Amino acid sequence: MRDRFKEEVLKKQWKWGLAVAGLVVWGTLAAVFGLYDLQISQAAYDPTARWAKWFEFAGYLVTPVILAWGAHFLLYRKTRKRRSSLIWIGHCLLATAMLTAIFFLAGGINGWVRFGVIGTAYLAGLLIILLKSWRLDDRRLNAISRIVWRTFAGCAAVFLVVTVLKTCAGRVRFRELQDLSAYSPWFQWHPLSGNYSFPSGHTANASGVFGFVLLAPLVRARWKRVVLCVTPFLFTAVMGMSRVVAGAHYASDVLFGMGIAVLVFFALQAVADFWRKKHFW
Repeated sequence: MRDRFKEEVLKKQWKWGLAVAGLVVWGTLAAVFGLYDLQISQAAYDPTARWAKWFEFAGYLVTPVILAWGAHFLLYRKTRKRRSSLIWIGHCLLATAMLTAIFFLAGGINGWVRFGVIGTAYLAGLLIILLKSWRLDDRRLNAISRIVWRTFAGCAAVFLVVTVLKTCAGRVRFRELQDLSAYSPWFQWHPLSGNYSFPSGHTANASGVFGFVLLAPLVRARWKRVVLCVTPFLFTAVMGMSRVVAGAHYASDVLFGMGIAVLVFFALQAVADFWRKKHFW
């Protein structure tokens, strides 16, 4: 009993230590980018970078695809013990809607390569969900269902916060600067100016990937837990880099976009955990 208590204390200390270290690094970068944002963008900007264009396209779809996977899982969970063709009709309708959205966002016929890559990834994920879910017991299915709902709530909250901040900040994108005199650092705001550089919506709205972090405690293999925890942050960081290279955002836009996503998403999880402990939900 004492060993278990010590282990829990060490886990909490490790989490708080990691959070403090992350906050210090984030604050330092915010100060640095406040001074050198323009120089960083001038050095990194490359409108011909194909990988940045790919991430710009993918940024519109990463979270919708993850949310669609979540919807498929919830549909399976709700109808697990029922046998009806209507269940499969529901999955097919959702998949058709998602593939149609991917097709048009990819550019229609001209974007068939992008449609093929993202569409295949979506269908592969759907197949894995349907094949793996039937092997899980009710306890794990209920735990994953809670994570899916929390991911939905987290993504919605992040989207709302970022949209409000974009409108209030009114920062001009680097690639839209008419001349350098139009540049402003992240702490100088121009509300309702019609500019939406700060913070990065692509980076923040990729918060759907943090749902995989919530799945980590349910996985037994340690290396899988590490992958589930590290990969979302790496993906979000690369997404942010692509936005700077594309000239759509400054480094500080990306930093605040990622910071807002992490703060809002995991703050909601903490509130949900507290509520569940108090009300046994």
